[in-house]
Amino acid sequence: MKALHVLMSFAPAIIACTDGASSSAPEATAGDTAVIETVPETVPETVAETVAETSEPETVAETSEPETVAETSETETEVTPASTIVSADFGASDGPVRNLFGVNKLPRFGDARGGGHNYDVTQLWKQLGVSQARLHDVVDLCTIYKDALIEEMSSGTPVAVTICGAVTGSGPPHLRWTPRDLAKVDDPANYDFAQLDTDIALILGTGADLYLRLGHNYNGANDTSDAEAWAKVATNIYKHLIGEFAPSALEADPTHVEVFNEPDGMFWVGDREVFFDLFRRTVDGVRAAATAAGKSPIVGGPGFTNNYLSKATKPTSAANGFVAAVTTGRLDFFSVHRYDTCATATLAASQGFFAAVRAEVDRQGASEIPLHLTEWNIGLGQSCGETFYAEPRVQSFISGMLTLMQAEAYDIEAAHYYSGSVPMGLFSVDASVVGTVTVRPHAWALWAHSRLKSGTKAVTQVCAAGTCGSGLSSDGPLVALAATGANGTRYVIVTNDSDAPVAYTLRVAGAGTPNTVGRYAPPTGTVTVAAALSGGSYVVSEAAVQALVGAIARQTTATRVVGGGIEVDVTVGARTFQLLEL
Repeated sequence: MKALHVLMSFAPAIIACTDGASSSAPEATAGDTAVIETVPETVPETVAETVAETSEPETVAETSEPETVAETSETETEVTPASTIVSADFGASDGPVRNLFGVNKLPRFGDARGGGHNYDVTQLWKQLGVSQARLHDVVDLCTIYKDALIEEMSSGTPVAVTICGAVTGSGPPHLRWTPRDLAKVDDPANYDFAQLDTDIALILGTGADLYLRLGHNYNGANDTSDAEAWAKVATNIYKHLIGEFAPSALEADPTHVEVFNEPDGMFWVGDREVFFDLFRRTVDGVRAAATAAGKSPIVGGPGFTNNYLSKATKPTSAANGFVAAVTTGRLDFFSVHRYDTCATATLAASQGFFAAVRAEVDRQGASEIPLHLTEWNIGLGQSCGETFYAEPRVQSFISGMLTLMQAEAYDIEAAHYYSGSVPMGLFSVDASVVGTVTVRPHAWALWAHSRLKSGTKAVTQVCAAGTCGSGLSSDGPLVALAATGANGTRYVIVTNDSDAPVAYTLRVAGAGTPNTVGRYAPPTGTVTVAAALSGGSYVVSEAAVQALVGAIARQTTATRVVGGGIEVDVTVGARTFQLLEL
């Protein structure tokens, strides 16, 4: 019979002994797993509505290389099941696994906290299973197109400037960006694609799909006086990537094109009718260019903020009347962002947000259009402080979110964690420890969930205190997701986003009767991995990443055969998750 493996965080499982009593599996030690010490980071970072990097370093302690732990085995006989039951029925399909394993930004970053050095985490992206890279803070019309008038409008009187960002540090700018001559926007000489081509090559090296966001970067241009010219420049950037405009040796084929970012926030402060015109023209231009080149990207937008629901009723906001203005025919998807409230975040709050956004989009006549969550995290950096993202608390929240977003009711087709580098990210670096990258605990949630990519969900249920509900709902302390992966392997992920461990009985049907359960322990603390200087960047090698993942501890125990399926008793620790593999 096939073995059933459990990949979990550092919570010992409660295993039933042969005399009917229960005993705790051995506590993990430094030799059992990759580095388990939680390393505090010292200086919080202030970021505005998206991010703003600071120069203060984070403190990252060196930790030792783990050893591989041999398997152990225990035997179970008759026991009384725990009061909480998690069931997974692989004989009942709950739809395809949704591709929610995207991130924002690039796999290479230069950060002041890292001493100004560049770090390349391509191999970490590969091992963690990053499936899409959203090009926010990467593609900026203002820096690519060189023949434009840039005007600072904050004083009420236009003042010509030469930079694509805030002129002063007094707050978000009102920066109007307009190509000088509509007749010249199709001249390749007016474009500089060098940096974009470098960035795209990095992403292609990870194997992730390109999720092209067309717009401006944070704290940059947020208005225009010529929607037609804006749309033509944006279209030409897409055409460049597919080799149809100013072609280079590098050709890419974005799977998705998202027009704009947060037009109900600081990324658009102009007239909403101008924005609607800009959006319509850009979608039409990209689709026409794609059709001419034999391409078929999924096109939509516009990446509304976390405050979309309140902005949708504000008369001057681009969120008000958006669907009617651009028409559903121009929306292959509707994108929005979700940031919770840091230490006080709850899965129930985000679940309520998903349901409310779905209801609002449906109300506007777009019930057939899927949602994309193109930015999401437990909270924004200026609210959480950068050190918060290294806490185990974040691990269970990220795993829980990746579970809730799989619910069919919300129709969330794609999601992109913010961010795949720094700040607010899966990793951090420290100027005092040059040549190391710190992997934060929640990175392992992405690693676990991405194993389900391209699979088929099984029906899950969680029963506690006499009440049962879908495993994809935050009704109790546990949420659960099960799926058969593309390779035929069956998985169950159980997440505990509460402050106390939860003992439960796992019941599996429709998967035969595997006779053993294995327990793997990915870190709940930060882990450092070495990076070697190569070509001007500190590069995390494939061998280093494989050693990091390959050293995750494993133990085994026997299952009980019950009614043609199996049962096993487990305890999931506070603020962590488990991945079970059949």
